[in-house]
Amino acid sequence: ATEGGTVLTFSVFPTSGGGAYDTQELSITVKEIHGMSASSTTDEQVGRSQTEVEFPIQVNNDGNTLDSFRFSVISQTASPAWSKYFKTDDNQVISNSGLEIDARDSATVYLVVTIPECESEDPLDCEYENTVMTVRVTNLGDNNNGDQNQDGIPDNQVEFKFKSILSNRKFSMDGLIMISQDELTRGANFILPPSGEETFTLKIINTGDATDKAVFDINGLNGVATRSLFFRGMPVTGPITIHKGWAAFNETTNSFYFDGNAPMLEYNEDRIFEKIVEKGLVNSHVPMEYYAIVELIVNVNNGAENGDGGLLEVVVTSESNSADQTGRMTFSLSVESVMEIDLNLDGETDRDVVFGKIGNSPVYELELINSGNVESEVKVFHSGGKRGWNIILGYEGVTDCKNNGDHLLCTIDEGESIIVTAKVTPPTGENAEVEDSFTFTLSAEPTDIGLVGRQNVELTVTGQPDSIGLSSYITPNVLYGMSGLIILGLIGLLLKRRN
Repeated sequence: ATEGGTVLTFSVFPTSGGGAYDTQELSITVKEIHGMSASSTTDEQVGRSQTEVEFPIQVNNDGNTLDSFRFSVISQTASPAWSKYFKTDDNQVISNSGLEIDARDSATVYLVVTIPECESEDPLDCEYENTVMTVRVTNLGDNNNGDQNQDGIPDNQVEFKFKSILSNRKFSMDGLIMISQDELTRGANFILPPSGEETFTLKIINTGDATDKAVFDINGLNGVATRSLFFRGMPVTGPITIHKGWAAFNETTNSFYFDGNAPMLEYNEDRIFEKIVEKGLVNSHVPMEYYAIVELIVNVNNGAENGDGGLLEVVVTSESNSADQTGRMTFSLSVESVMEIDLNLDGETDRDVVFGKIGNSPVYELELINSGNVESEVKVFHSGGKRGWNIILGYEGVTDCKNNGDHLLCTIDEGESIIVTAKVTPPTGENAEVEDSFTFTLSAEPTDIGLVGRQNVELTVTGQPDSIGLSSYITPNVLYGMSGLIILGLIGLLLKRRN
């Protein structure tokens, strides 16, 4: 509970109604509680002369009342001192009065340190000069300055030590969402149903000047989806090494050649080509600047509902330079169960038949695809026969289908398909004596949304009477009669020969 109070009123009334016999009020007051915790993802940063490095500090107000928190550097090892200040995550400089944080809320504050200019004519003389700053975060609303855990720091304060290092080496990382080898982007929109999953390929590039370690910061979609990073099949739980240089790339497998546990690298294109020749890889590999592949897997929670969603932000930085956030990627998720199908005809919509010919019944084949993102039950049906024309539905595939005569009911997984067949039998007898064109509609729709998701295909069969003029009369019964006459004729011929 947060700080404050409430009043409960108790009254006693007669069962027959009327006014209260008595009323008492009970006042409950919640005691004001102060508490805090803080953490940081890095304690060492490297920067070039006249640049800034940043140390993120996440502060949690664990109490039940709004408090103000002061951020201060109480000491540093460099002399003269290096410049520094504190700012919020929206780049607002924090004054000496501190930063207010609501009860049970948190804020991210950055210690920003300016790397001084090297005063020597030779920049190497200043390489790796540094300062260590001791930072205190104080809860100004908490007057408990005791030291219960005896760590030398008052209980209403938290202390950090941050080391800033001058180096004219370049520390930098970049990250891009990889749609294909040639299609890269920094933003992606995607739709998933509850319990749905999507995997993204991230291209991580070391844009510094030597092998370095990359750090990932993931924010967003809390309570909606889980987010996981994998590198070479293993979960990413900390910094990962990203090599710098030219490597041998296999354009067939889209992978780099590894010599043991590391890629085969050289400092320029010509040198790596020589290595490719030495290894006998000329027919399969080409020179390419090395990059690493990291997989991002997003799983929507079972309890998520249609209409949920949000923005996921993934930032990759150098372990030594978190201020350079060039490698920022964003992913916009919408939670939605999409029931969508496609019905594609194999062949022409118009077919011709000759009435009376045995086996002359055209069969249409259509691919029914579940192009939505959830398993769907799909009803397949037709507009019906007339004038002696009939339609017989069937299917081919491993999906679960029930043939109910005039329609099919099929359960199709996301991305799966089946072949639906429609056999059209032409009319016989009097209906087959003249040319006739029969048009019908084959339809499919997810049963959960019906007409909204329906797909229709219009098909036409044109029938012509046999040019001889007799074929329309050659029915199975006629064939049986003709066979009987032939047999009787043969018997009569045999008896005549005997006589």
